Amino acid sequence: MTLLQVSRWAESRSAWAFLFFTSLSLEIAALIFQHGFDFQPCVMCIYQRTAMWGVVLAAASVLIINTLISRLLGYAIWLISSIWGAILAWEHIDMLTAANPFFVSCAPVPNFPSFMPLHEWLPWVFAAPGYCDDESWQFLGLGMPYWMFGIFIAYALVGLVFFVIQILVITVLKQNRQS
Repeated sequence: MTLLQVSRWAESRSAWAFLFFTSLSLEIAALIFQHGFDFQPCVMCIYQRTAMWGVVLAAASVLIINTLISRLLGYAIWLISSIWGAILAWEHIDMLTAANPFFVSCAPVPNFPSFMPLHEWLPWVFAAPGYCDDESWQFLGLGMPYWMFGIFIAYALVGLVFFVIQILVITVLKQNRQS
């Protein structure tokens, strides 16, 4: 697959639909874990969930309006959300691996901006009744923060690669038109 083909696919609705459905599936899975299996999210989990909603919204915005400007805005939101999510997951991992677990704690209520108290507007999605040191769920020996760190890093890398390829192709096409 050439850079031009990758660039064209990254411009397509199918690429953004794939991003939308994978990130939305992770949000749905989080809600199933919370409400179906009673794994209560902590504040750090809710912050990571909020970052994932940023990825969902980035993809949805491009699905609604697919122009160069909307894609650039979509990439910006996608990358900021993915990187922010990875940082939050890493902080959560740091809490879990702290030398003294008695000093591991997180706030009992999310600290959303006063103009957007998501935990009050949608408590079934953004309330944080759990504890940050609870690692009751594991898959292949890794807890949720570890998996989310890997997922956010993967999203960030794919977004960065697609963005750089788009910029390179736009630059090369512009230079070809000028010569």
